[in-house]
Amino acid sequence: MLQECPRVRDHRAGAFSDSLPHDFPCMVVNILLGKDDSPQGWDADGRPGGGFRVRLERSHFQARRVGSPLLRQCVVPGLLLVAVIGSFAVSCVRKPAERHRVTTSNYVVLDDRSGTDAGEFNNRGTLKMTQGDVRGAMEDFKEAIRRDPDEPGYYENLGWAQAETGDSSGAQDTLQQAIRLSPNDSELYWKRGVVKGLRQNFRGAIADHTQALALNPKLAKAYGDRGWAKAMLHDWHGAIADSSEAITLDPANPSAYRNRGFARSQGGDLTGAVADYTEALNQRPNDPDLFLMRAEARARSSDDRGALEDLDKVIAINSDSARAYHLRAEVRRKSGDELGSKQDLDLATRLDGRAREP
Repeated sequence: MLQECPRVRDHRAGAFSDSLPHDFPCMVVNILLGKDDSPQGWDADGRPGGGFRVRLERSHFQARRVGSPLLRQCVVPGLLLVAVIGSFAVSCVRKPAERHRVTTSNYVVLDDRSGTDAGEFNNRGTLKMTQGDVRGAMEDFKEAIRRDPDEPGYYENLGWAQAETGDSSGAQDTLQQAIRLSPNDSELYWKRGVVKGLRQNFRGAIADHTQALALNPKLAKAYGDRGWAKAMLHDWHGAIADSSEAITLDPANPSAYRNRGFARSQGGDLTGAVADYTEALNQRPNDPDLFLMRAEARARSSDDRGALEDLDKVIAINSDSARAYHLRAEVRRKSGDELGSKQDLDLATRLDGRAREP
């Protein structure tokens, strides 16, 4: 009960990197991709034997501008006979779409001058995403692709939206199309790595994040998410190394501290784990999951008082946390509070039953 893993999040940059989704941990507007409280797989905090929840987060993304592969030219000859001006021909060349990743969104926005109106549908889709209309956004992204099938940004947006609906298989296929059109784009490999992580293909995720880093060695979120994938494979040393690199590149990254704390905890460095969770809480002070993770590390290191303080905060923030009541029941029993332990265990059992109701 006391050896539990952290919540898998796509990580909030600036806060699962928000991530799904800086923060599986990654994955930061927060989109909940799924929650499974069944006793199989990984639990909401990444522990073997529980549910699995991942959140993609949108604030990981740095601005970038790249040229579109689309370049179309139209020539409009005209002959205007004017007594003073004479005759002349007018030609126009359509400029390629400019695409850039805005800092507040995980989606590519286009200044589309291709003349196909594809960019208008794409940009309307990105707006719908910010409004929570994921299905409507996907229809717009698909229409953008229909009008201009050679722009990788449209596939990128559609793939990420598919991931947010839980269609990780479709998302991976769509992102593959984007990579085919733009094979040197580090963001695309990073995103596909996130999606592979959602599918629990952790080795595939590591390969994609490694490719993203080969293209852009400063991509902090790729280090963070590769570290998370390594942790899922119990490579604690690799997870610590990648999380540390993510912190070096982006110190304001609570997910990286959380991930490193988890790896340290699993590797037996409870003091280091508590320190990392504390730093993550300094940056994200109202996160009940971080309090719960620090409580678990403190309980394992026999700091019962500190564990109880953290568990009280978890319950104050989220009174429906069955895991917090379970752990507090165990810590209270260890400290001799049999009555308090029984009360917490009863509450935890009641909450567990409610969670399993259809």
